[in-house]
Amino acid sequence: MDIEIRWEYPSVVASADILNHLLLKVISPPELEQKTRQPLALILVLDKSWSMKGEKMTATIEAASTFVNWLTRHDYIGIVAYSSDVQVVQPFTKVNEKKSIINRIQALQVGTATNLSGGWLQGLKMAEEAAQLGNCVRRVLLLTDGIATMGVQEEEQLLKIAETHAEKGISTTTIGFGADFNENSLRAISRAGKGNFYFIDSPEKTSEVFFKEFGQIGSLYAQALELKLDLPPEVKFLELLDDVSHEVSGNTVKIQAGDLRADDARTFVMEMEVKAGKENIVIPVTAEYYRVDEKMTRLSSSAQSVLQVAGESTPDPDVRTEMAIAWAGKTMIQAAAMAESDLSGAIELLNNMLQRLLETKASGSDTIQSLILRIEEMQKRLKEDSNIGRKFLLAGGTTLYQDRGELTSFRDIEMHDRIHEMSHKGELDLYNSPELRQAIRAKMLEGYRFFVLDLSETPFIDSSAIGTLIQVSNWLNRRGGLLVVANLTSTVEKVFQLTRLNSFIPSAESVTDARMIIESRKTRS
Repeated sequence: MDIEIRWEYPSVVASADILNHLLLKVISPPELEQKTRQPLALILVLDKSWSMKGEKMTATIEAASTFVNWLTRHDYIGIVAYSSDVQVVQPFTKVNEKKSIINRIQALQVGTATNLSGGWLQGLKMAEEAAQLGNCVRRVLLLTDGIATMGVQEEEQLLKIAETHAEKGISTTTIGFGADFNENSLRAISRAGKGNFYFIDSPEKTSEVFFKEFGQIGSLYAQALELKLDLPPEVKFLELLDDVSHEVSGNTVKIQAGDLRADDARTFVMEMEVKAGKENIVIPVTAEYYRVDEKMTRLSSSAQSVLQVAGESTPDPDVRTEMAIAWAGKTMIQAAAMAESDLSGAIELLNNMLQRLLETKASGSDTIQSLILRIEEMQKRLKEDSNIGRKFLLAGGTTLYQDRGELTSFRDIEMHDRIHEMSHKGELDLYNSPELRQAIRAKMLEGYRFFVLDLSETPFIDSSAIGTLIQVSNWLNRRGGLLVVANLTSTVEKVFQLTRLNSFIPSAESVTDARMIIESRKTRS
């Protein structure tokens, strides 16, 4: 794991007191040499209360079924559904017989009330069973469309449950569905539980959320990442602009950075007060984490920052861009909270942030332009419906923190609209899918964002390959690009249909047709 450290002002004047921002970025390797990964032990906890009746329940069943199909025989699954009662749909088991598991999911029927804690606790109990497997990735996905009406309802107790199990290595991702759940509570649970928070505003978005979550879990490189900075007396920590857990003890700052995917980056911006002396200022940084491998190895990486005391310097534009992104995420979250009692104040807060970003846009950053459009859309939704708008803002701000590595890792690369064609020969599985991922990333570093992948000589793909295609698709989509697969063999085509991968990654009968799909997408955008 690499650590990059940059200052907003790389050089300062001796004897000066200034505010300076420190950018810290941790970058994980692509893991080309990895031949096996830890098994995934995933528990789906699904709301089946009466309010889920109809399209919500249908969409949830379809998404959960697809999720099972993305897993490998190397993985484990457990499924719980809750209403007034708690139903163990699928006891914790290895994913050998996918059809029988999916049949149980598809037999779900709605009930009455919402015993969220009962369902969640049952799911956490299942995840605890996975401890006997040794090292594995354990995560509970908790989906609800309402507020708990039975069981434990006090937020303090719910957060304690999440925190306690996170300490055992069991994370909780929360998914809010529709207009009637408490977004603040679900997001707080996900933070305490070291998972993610998502908002589904319509049934057709359900599979997209499961798709994104699987893309993250299936490519984990590190868990329980902790960053430690030992500050010298000349530097005082003021604020972490990113919404992640951290603690300050004396001159030591510790950031609980959570999980990191392979071939990914996480960035953090800190505001510091610097009282420069005559000597350069050195800050050592250490990253400690559990490597997601069969041994769950505890590793560490280190680096150091040197702030030059050699006169005034111009601000680093990349650090300024990171600062703007961090402030935007924080502003979205603040505006979501403010909108509950002061809608006009929340809208004005977003206006101020937009003005700040427009000033930053002078650097010509596509990242900032994309962020401006995102905030404008959030503001529009807030004006149309404050309840739904708050949920979009909170989820948008949270997702921005989660995705900043993807947003900024290619900032120095000038993306273009040319199409790169590539092919794969032989089976696409756990052993060679990392090589495909790295080959695509290498072309992205050359500015490509539109890809055609010819699979005419690929007789089979496994779930590991599906995870790779999901990750690559997410990379490209976030940059306005697209991955299209072409010439699928009959076996591979059946896999795409069975796993509904064709809902997210377009397929074509020929390379020519694939190029036409991409050209059509360019025209629409």
